[in-house]
Amino acid sequence: DSGLATVVNAGILRNTDTVGSGIGLFGGGQITNLSGGTISASSSAVYTLGTVNSTVVNAGLIRSSTSGPAVDLYRGGTLLNQAGGTISGYYSAVRTSTYQFLTLTNAGLLESRSDFFWGIGAGDGASITNQSSGKISQTRQLMHGAKFINMRQHGPNAGGFRLEPIIAQQRIEPD
Repeated sequence: DSGLATVVNAGILRNTDTVGSGIGLFGGGQITNLSGGTISASSSAVYTLGTVNSTVVNAGLIRSSTSGPAVDLYRGGTLLNQAGGTISGYYSAVRTSTYQFLTLTNAGLLESRSDFFWGIGAGDGASITNQSSGKISQTRQLMHGAKFINMRQHGPNAGGFRLEPIIAQQRIEPD
């Protein structure tokens, strides 16, 4: 058994307890939240662990309400936020643990609602593509923790890239 799981949501998955995730994949896998779908929890709405990278595809709403990131790809992975999708975290929109890599493509809204955390927290590095319809919103700083980051911006971004992390190498490519 590979331990990988696949979850497809078109309805409402909500953890109303004060702890825990909306969806927790402890062996890794893929989560797809379709348009009109909602995944929410007080802490991480989506939490993946396992020994392999996980993939999250969102066209609906993924939200953490009182703590944690909306999407916690603990072992790293891929996040695709499609046009019309919203990923709204209390602490950050998305986070990986130390030494993990994040591949992120955003055509919707990624937001952090706390002034004390960052929009995206990545371990060893990140490859971020923000499409012309994409907005990344955070009042403190966009990225935290990445030693290497490759950012590609397509078109104007109302939220802008406010890049303030300590990183060894950075490349931002215009459209």
